[in-house]
Amino acid sequence: MATEFCIRVGAIDHLFGELFRMFAEAGMEQRYFENLDAFIISGIIKTKIPDHILTRLIDFYRQKDVELLEKAILNLDLKKYAGIEKVRHICEEEFLSSALIHLLTTLFDGERDEDVSIFFPHKL
Repeated sequence: MATEFCIRVGAIDHLFGELFRMFAEAGMEQRYFENLDAFIISGIIKTKIPDHILTRLIDFYRQKDVELLEKAILNLDLKKYAGIEKVRHICEEEFLSSALIHLLTTLFDGERDEDVSIFFPHKL
């Protein structure tokens, strides 16, 4: 309920600040992420999620359901995510080909020559 309210009124700072902290301190991070599921998978959350939350969210999806993880990767704003290399490795390990293609074509479009090397470290 609080998650939906924050999203509807645009209180994103509160959603990823105080609300997350409250859930985390209560040992309920899993519940917090479950409340975000529908909003992430549907693409409603378009804002950048703070890195420390995004890292935990990706780990949560990986443990819960890799199909949901792939849908999340396709819908999340990962452009400035410091853990993008880890996401790439997860996509490779879990065979999330759509997510990997998405990362290559959207995040590195325009900078392809320099940045594709992190995905393909050996010359083709």
